[in-house]
Amino acid sequence: IMGAIAVVFVNDSAEEASRGLAQARLSGVGGLSLAMGPAVCGWLVRRWGMAAMFEVMSLVGAVAAVIFLTSVRESLPGAGGQPAVDRATDV
Repeated sequence: IMGAIAVVFVNDSAEEASRGLAQARLSGVGGLSLAMGPAVCGWLVRRWGMAAMFEVMSLVGAVAAVIFLTSVRESLPGAGGQPAVDRATDV
Protein backbone atom coordinates (compact mmCIF):
# COMPACT_ATOMS: atom_id res chain seq x y z
CA ILE A 1 0.00 0.00 0.00
CA MET A 2 2.92 2.36 0.62
CA GLY A 3 3.89 2.12 -3.04
CA ALA A 4 0.42 3.19 -4.13
CA ILE A 5 0.46 6.07 -1.65
CA ALA A 6 3.87 7.18 -2.92
CA VAL A 7 2.65 7.22 -6.53
CA VAL A 8 -0.45 9.21 -5.59
CA PHE A 9 1.65 11.65 -3.57
CA VAL A 10 4.11 12.15 -6.45
CA ASN A 11 1.27 12.67 -8.91
CA ASP A 12 -0.32 15.18 -6.56
CA SER A 13 2.91 17.07 -5.86
CA ALA A 14 4.49 17.26 -9.31
CA GLU A 15 3.56 19.73 -12.01
CA GLU A 16 1.91 18.15 -15.04
CA ALA A 17 4.95 18.77 -17.25
CA SER A 18 7.35 17.06 -14.83
CA ARG A 19 5.07 14.29 -13.55
CA GLY A 20 6.68 11.60 -15.73
CA LEU A 21 10.15 12.53 -14.50
CA ALA A 22 8.97 12.47 -10.89
CA GLN A 23 7.45 9.00 -11.36
CA ALA A 24 10.65 7.79 -13.05
CA ARG A 25 12.71 9.05 -10.11
CA LEU A 26 10.36 7.35 -7.65
CA SER A 27 10.66 4.06 -9.56
CA GLY A 28 14.43 4.38 -9.79
CA VAL A 29 14.87 5.05 -6.08
CA GLY A 30 12.48 2.22 -5.21
CA GLY A 31 14.33 -0.24 -7.42
CA LEU A 32 17.71 0.87 -6.13
CA SER A 33 16.60 0.51 -2.52
CA LEU A 34 15.18 -2.96 -3.21
CA ALA A 35 18.51 -3.99 -4.71
CA MET A 36 20.82 -2.30 -2.20
CA GLY A 37 18.87 -2.93 1.03
CA PRO A 38 19.49 -6.67 1.34
CA ALA A 39 23.12 -6.30 0.25
CA VAL A 40 23.87 -3.57 2.78
CA CYS A 41 21.96 -5.32 5.56
CA GLY A 42 23.69 -8.63 4.82
CA TRP A 43 27.06 -6.91 4.98
CA LEU A 44 26.13 -5.26 8.31
CA VAL A 45 25.03 -8.60 9.77
CA ARG A 46 28.21 -10.38 8.67
CA ARG A 47 30.44 -7.56 9.91
CA TRP A 48 28.78 -6.52 13.21
CA GLY A 49 25.81 -8.81 13.83
CA MET A 50 22.04 -8.69 13.64
CA ALA A 51 21.62 -6.00 16.31
CA ALA A 52 23.85 -3.58 14.39
CA MET A 53 21.76 -4.05 11.26
CA PHE A 54 18.57 -3.14 13.12
CA GLU A 55 20.25 -0.16 14.79
CA VAL A 56 21.60 1.23 11.51
CA MET A 57 18.32 0.71 9.63
CA SER A 58 16.37 2.31 12.51
CA LEU A 59 18.65 5.34 12.28
CA VAL A 60 18.19 5.48 8.49
CA GLY A 61 14.40 5.34 8.93
CA ALA A 62 14.42 8.04 11.61
CA VAL A 63 16.57 10.36 9.49
CA ALA A 64 14.31 9.76 6.48
CA ALA A 65 11.22 10.54 8.57
CA VAL A 66 12.73 13.80 9.83
CA ILE A 67 13.71 14.82 6.29
CA PHE A 68 10.23 13.96 5.01
CA LEU A 69 8.41 15.80 7.79
CA THR A 70 10.53 18.94 7.49
CA SER A 71 10.84 19.24 3.72
CA VAL A 72 7.62 17.93 2.13
CA ARG A 73 4.79 20.41 1.91
CA GLU A 74 1.17 19.54 2.69
CA SER A 75 -0.68 18.32 -0.40
CA LEU A 76 -4.21 18.48 1.00
CA PRO A 77 -5.91 21.80 0.23
CA GLY A 78 -7.17 23.38 3.41
CA ALA A 79 -4.92 21.42 5.76
CA GLY A 80 -3.14 23.20 8.55
CA GLY A 81 -6.14 25.12 9.81
CA GLN A 82 -6.90 26.90 6.53
CA PRO A 83 -10.26 26.27 4.87
CA ALA A 84 -10.10 24.61 1.47
CA VAL A 85 -12.88 26.86 0.21
CA ASP A 86 -13.75 30.32 1.38
CA ARG A 87 -17.32 29.75 2.54
CA ALA A 88 -18.09 33.49 2.62
CA THR A 89 -17.68 33.81 -1.15
CA ASP A 90 -18.74 30.27 -2.08
CA VAL A 91 -22.30 30.47 -3.39
